[in-house]
Amino acid sequence: MPLILSKLKTFKWTVNYQFADPDEPDTYIELNFIGVFKRLPQSELEEIQKQLDIAEINPEKAISPLVYAKKMLVGWEDVTEEDSEGNQIPAKFTDKKKEELLEMPMMPIAIIQAFYKGIVPQKTKN
Repeated sequence: MPLILSKLKTFKWTVNYQFADPDEPDTYIELNFIGVFKRLPQSELEEIQKQLDIAEINPEKAISPLVYAKKMLVGWEDVTEEDSEGNQIPAKFTDKKKEELLEMPMMPIAIIQAFYKGIVPQKTKN
């Protein structure tokens, strides 16, 4: 397949999110959705890595994962919300809904992990 530069603006990858089960002690609920991610330029990826390296040495200077997740996530599939009658309906991607999603505990980390899984090729077994 030839490389077409104008078509490399986004990609989709599964986001795996876990949170503590409110009813069962010491267990997690895992939910998945498809994140649509912006392909960040190499220079921006290098800046993110530089900031992560700085944060490792000096945590007080760390930039919040929320900042990176906001840049990376530009859409979604398989995210729902409840309508006024309690029915699950697809949640339209808006800035407000994105903020709501990113405020879920540890969600920015799950989004960043999915983003990196999508841009770093995995080794295949022979």
